[in-house]
Amino acid sequence: TKIGLAGYAKRNFIIAPERAEREILLKLKTRLENERIALVCLGCKRAHSMIIKNIASLKCPVCSSVLVAFAEKPEIVEKLRKNKISDKEIRRLRKSANLILYNGRRALTALAARGVGIDTAARILAKGCFTEEDFLREILRAEITYARTRKFW
Repeated sequence: TKIGLAGYAKRNFIIAPERAEREILLKLKTRLENERIALVCLGCKRAHSMIIKNIASLKCPVCSSVLVAFAEKPEIVEKLRKNKISDKEIRRLRKSANLILYNGRRALTALAARGVGIDTAARILAKGCFTEEDFLREILRAEITYARTRKFW
């Protein structure tokens, strides 16, 4: 009937998207910016805990070194201070310091995500996401992959 066809025609205009992706990405960005992270200076070996959105510069506040690394675990800072750190951990710290040096706040945002380590963050940053939305979409994809595969680690 005419009434049925009118309702069917209007339905195509009112369809909502399958997922509210923009809102999810905005929530993700807010969560990552409010994340507290530990940064370790590779020059003076001091650690500083900061919230990402409050970081003014990516230099050490004590010695002004630009080699500031992301500390995944708090015990790494103690090992670094006592010079009981392995070569593998030093390489990981240097890799994160290089990521932060070249990519700035984007590297910190990627490293603050759940289940995103230094290698995954490097992969995300190497893709060259030019827009903030594409960058957040890649982080979300990495977090979903981590949540799905975590039980196999």
